[in-house]
Amino acid sequence: MSVDEILAIEEEVKQLHHNPVQASHSFSRLDAKTTFTGFWNIHVKPVIEISKALAKKYNSPVSDSVWLAAIFHDIARLSDEEPHDEIGAERAKAFLNERGL
Repeated sequence: MSVDEILAIEEEVKQLHHNPVQASHSFSRLDAKTTFTGFWNIHVKPVIEISKALAKKYNSPVSDSVWLAAIFHDIARLSDEEPHDEIGAERAKAFLNERGL
């Protein structure tokens, strides 16, 4: 997978956080947008950057997979579903399959 493809995926997932279409949380749409934009900025994006740095530091042969895992690691938080790790893995797989990846 190319860097451009992963960057495009990262941007698309970022937009899901910045513009949550459906939030099953108990707060308003505006609060959801503020919450998930902040969540992206203070949690997801740093996890992505740290994961990429660690993959590089340790010469990971699967650095693209590490990057993608970081992008998707909390995707189920957008809909507040549990177990978020398992549901998030299913969503990530579906997301990538829909794009032929």
